[in-house]
Amino acid sequence: MRWQFWLIFVPVAVVVIALSVVNRDPVTFSIGLGSAWQVPLFLLLLAAALLGILFGGVGAWMAGGGSRRALRGHNTGWWLGRSGLLYDCRWRNPL
Repeated sequence: MRWQFWLIFVPVAVVVIALSVVNRDPVTFSIGLGSAWQVPLFLLLLAAALLGILFGGVGAWMAGGGSRRALRGHNTGWWLGRSGLLYDCRWRNPL
């Protein structure tokens, strides 16, 4: 899994650094309420990416709330293993 992280992280970091170096010119950012700011373009791009990651993570966390509540709230004998699979841990009579 460690090599997979580096396989994704290095190209993304190179692209982010390249965009930051190339897009240093100031642009006008306005949300339509009468105020406008001059900010470098790469800051807007990074802010948009971070907001997308944040909202996506919150959405994924909220979508999994029902299954987390079901696993936490009831002692059904099911166990969520490291692989993410559910295992049945209820005691069974071998006879």
